[in-house]
Order: sequence, then structure tokens, then C-alpha cells
Amino acid sequence: MIALNTCPKCDGTLRLQTDAYGVFLTCLMCGAHITAKCPHCDASSIQFRLEGGSMFVECRICECVNKELATEECSRAAALAS
Repeated sequence: MIALNTCPKCDGTLRLQTDAYGVFLTCLMCGAHITAKCPHCDASSIQFRLEGGSMFVECRICECVNKELATEECSRAAALAS
């Protein structure tokens, strides 16, 4: 997953990566490392899941997946906020 011109340090391109310590974004221009956070619950809870030959990016707290991560709200995050 790549996001163009979104690095907070240099406006460079960020690439989503994972390792044994979690999920993070790395800038391809300046090398900055940014912890990936869920936009709904603001927790560092993003993980990758492989299922049926497809890769899913999901939040462990509010359980939003792929397209829900890109929207303003997921149904589970709204229920947790109430």
C-alpha cells in the first residue's frame, strides 16, 4: 500500500510495512518511520490478515477492514464511542 505526498516531514511517498514489532509507514524519500494508526479509534492496532489468497488490513480494536479504514466512520467505532 502506497500513499503519495503524505509524509508529514517532507511530503514524500509513504509505504505501508510490517515486521515483528507491528505495522508502520516508511517514507521513500526521507526514511521517516510513522506508526500506523486506525483513523477511527486512534490506536496503533493495525494488522495484516491473509485469507483465501487475499490480504486484509484491519484494526484489532474497532474491527474495521480495508475500505472501512479509508472512510470517516466504521459501524463498530460508532458503537464503541456511544
